[in-house]
Amino acid sequence: ERNRACGVQPDLRPEGRGQEQKGTYLRHMRAGRHHRSLQENGEEPFKGLPSACRHCAGAHRQPEGAYFRRADGGAYSAGAYGTHPYVLLNYSESLNDMFTLIHEMGHAMHSYYSNENQPYIYSQYKIFVAEVASTCNEILLLEYLLKNTTDKKEKAYLLNHYLDMFKGTLFRHTQFAEFEMQTNALVENGESLNAEILNSLYLEINKKYYGDDMISDEEISYEWARIPHFYYNFYVYQYATSFSAAVTIAHEILEKGEPVVKRYKEFLSGGCSMKPVDLLKQVGIDLESPEPIQTALDVMGTVIKELEEIID
Repeated sequence: ERNRACGVQPDLRPEGRGQEQKGTYLRHMRAGRHHRSLQENGEEPFKGLPSACRHCAGAHRQPEGAYFRRADGGAYSAGAYGTHPYVLLNYSESLNDMFTLIHEMGHAMHSYYSNENQPYIYSQYKIFVAEVASTCNEILLLEYLLKNTTDKKEKAYLLNHYLDMFKGTLFRHTQFAEFEMQTNALVENGESLNAEILNSLYLEINKKYYGDDMISDEEISYEWARIPHFYYNFYVYQYATSFSAAVTIAHEILEKGEPVVKRYKEFLSGGCSMKPVDLLKQVGIDLESPEPIQTALDVMGTVIKELEEIID
């Protein structure tokens, strides 16, 4: 709905721009030639890219805009120790597909570095840091696209996409985590849980997070039941912490360049050889302090202001 309010195309899929979008993605991934901060990185960080891309879109070839109807949806990166990672997705040349591809290549890059630099027993990075590289890739791509677009509507769309990332990852998953924390506290205090209690609590938290400007109708109180994360162990907060770390790392890379890139590669190479919090400290991210969260929120505020200036 915000896209329509901004007067931009909902999927930003202009005909005939598939080659341009693919080229943008590949140029971005190959040593960041369009990012000053990555220009000294060379080809080495992404040398596994061609092999991984040959297995995209469900076909043994590089993504060429073909769409394959599959029984399974979504996208993922997977692999085994001793081999390069594989990425599986459908690629139909939309902007969303480009972000999905670069997101999954972040996972693949993280796996590649960890596998190359750690023995098997320490090669699997923990879920606490699993979304850092993937999200950092997306933010670097977003910043590049924003820097290089001259089209007002396209910039509005990209800024809106940026806000959706903040809302869907940092904001919403913190909301989810608070719901989980409070429901677990009820059980720990000897109270019972039923649908009525869960509905009431979820609605209350939804109103708290979205305020009076957002209508929280009765139906939203049932949303908790369809969110699969709530049926696993308590971990959704890690999406928010990973996102905050990724935002900080991406902007540090763009501002300070090679020294941050070097530390970032050390983090990617760490696997599970250290505690996740300590691995992040290698790249200057201290999640035991509020600073990375505040940095991410500051960036979110800047994005909101830029979007407001465009649509006013």
